[in-house]
Amino acid sequence: MSSSDLNEGDIVSQIQQRILKIKEKLCETGKALDECREGQEKFFTNYYSLKEIMGKLESTKQQLGQENLEVRKLQQLHTTESNVVKTDYLTLINRRNELSDGYNKLYEMYKDTQGEVLNHLIIWKREQQLAGNGHQLDMNQLEILQDLSSRLAETIWSMRQQLEQLLGLKKKISDPQVKPNDQEMLDNITELLRKLVVETFIVEKQPPQVMKINDKFLSKVRLLVGGVLNPMAAPAVTVSIISEEQANQLEYDQKDKVNSGDILNGSGRNMESQNTTKELSVEFRNLQLKKIKRPEKQANKGVLEQKFSIVFWTEFVMGEGELKFQLWTLSTPVVVIVHGNQDTQALATVTWDNAFAESKRMPFVVTDKVTWGQMGEALNMKWTSACGSPLTEENLHYLACKAFRNNTLPEDMEEVNKFHLSWSLFCKEDLPGRNFTFWEWFLKALVLTQCHLASLWKEGLVKGCISKESAESMLKDKPAGTFLLRFSDSLLGGVTIAYSGQPGFSVTMVAPFTSNHLRQRCMVNMICDLPELTMMYPNKPKDELKIPLHIPATTGPPSKEPNGYVGREPVCKLDNSQDEEMVPIGQHSICTEIGGMDIDLGDISTMVMDIDINTIFQLVDQNEPFQFEI
Repeated sequence: MSSSDLNEGDIVSQIQQRILKIKEKLCETGKALDECREGQEKFFTNYYSLKEIMGKLESTKQQLGQENLEVRKLQQLHTTESNVVKTDYLTLINRRNELSDGYNKLYEMYKDTQGEVLNHLIIWKREQQLAGNGHQLDMNQLEILQDLSSRLAETIWSMRQQLEQLLGLKKKISDPQVKPNDQEMLDNITELLRKLVVETFIVEKQPPQVMKINDKFLSKVRLLVGGVLNPMAAPAVTVSIISEEQANQLEYDQKDKVNSGDILNGSGRNMESQNTTKELSVEFRNLQLKKIKRPEKQANKGVLEQKFSIVFWTEFVMGEGELKFQLWTLSTPVVVIVHGNQDTQALATVTWDNAFAESKRMPFVVTDKVTWGQMGEALNMKWTSACGSPLTEENLHYLACKAFRNNTLPEDMEEVNKFHLSWSLFCKEDLPGRNFTFWEWFLKALVLTQCHLASLWKEGLVKGCISKESAESMLKDKPAGTFLLRFSDSLLGGVTIAYSGQPGFSVTMVAPFTSNHLRQRCMVNMICDLPELTMMYPNKPKDELKIPLHIPATTGPPSKEPNGYVGREPVCKLDNSQDEEMVPIGQHSICTEIGGMDIDLGDISTMVMDIDINTIFQLVDQNEPFQFEI
């Protein structure tokens, strides 16, 4: 079951019908309760009338004697009124017992319905966490859940009020023959109400899951039933940050004691009710984590594997202050960093937790081993969200080979999907012969695609996650100039062009392009620059590739000097002096052509950024070497 089931309409309609049926039954019990009240009032009237007759009978009997005619009439009246009172009492008891039975049945009906709605809310919260990995969260679901929760709140509050009134009537006239259980029922209903309020206090907008010290962030909490149960309420909400261990032992009375850091602007905000939407919520726009206190380091667990949570605290009062519920709600897990270079490992922690956390878990317990089927689904979700279309089965098989450090995995993905991948293989152990992990490689490829190759990827023109051997196999029988794009195995965030040469020659791999290159000149232009490339695999002429409308200039704005020079762009060329061998970036594998002259790019570390166009041409005129960044 997923919260998207609510979009089908039938489920929502069925829940609404059940709630409506309970409300209709409550209208009937309300009328029966009024009849009990009237019957009880009638009973009291007749009862006190009988007491007056009894008093008068005793007085007259003492004055006139047992056989007096007046005494006999009073005796007969006493007997008649006694029967009336007895009948009224039995009728009243029966009605009240029937009401109690009715409330028992309504309680069971309501309990099941509330459980179903709250289960949908739990599913929505789970999907909200998956949204951190790219899942498309339907916020309309939250409005549906608020509507259903509000209907439930109105219903159980009405049921509780009626039962309280019945309990009050029974206290005035008890039934010594029947063991009272209405107080237990009232306690059960109050507990259901408490659970409804507690579980509908949610984080509507989650804080960032990778949180950097001193960076501002926002978050929003909402009490789904607040606008119905107490429209005038404006409960204050405070915000703090706690560790995973503290989250497991959380109690409201510890809210001023349990803390793992300092959050600026985390107090003094009140929830506000919207009359039209019945929404009771508050948004914190300027939260800022100023300090973090980390727990003691655990064996085999790094600092960036430590999870925290932003916790929101409030109290909600109902009725005339008779009910006060202490509420808190936790954000999805966050990892706190102090420097941007920690971002990749922190993302690994939250990505794993988002993907493999179970509903109703202890915070924030998550397995350290998953099947490749689960992992592939998680990676595909993240990739699809960022890049616009999913990974292919071929891509997922290649990723499995890379993650398991095994290039001989079975071709059958059903079999591969059953293999188990550990947390350590995912993001802690370097790939063989490399100084980076599987996760680092995957994330850099994703970012490169998202920022620079998304349009080509969505058209299916980037093979991406395939091995060098697969690329060579795909191109070896293709016409000369057929090419494809694949991610570099050796360079993080690099994409290389593999192309077929003349028959009998091996497939050539161009030195990888990184974001530094593609920020200056887009991939399509790079391809168009190279006459060696004619056909994008399998059979798309490169002339049909769509060139982006807006391409960043390579050397800043054109010169405004009245020098008469025309504009120019750097052009990508292959350095054929290398005998078509793959040469690393920074070793003259890519050249740029200006005014008919080839300019070596040289070592990236020595390139000059934003060099003036006049200076370039002066250097050209003087035939002096120079370097700039492409």
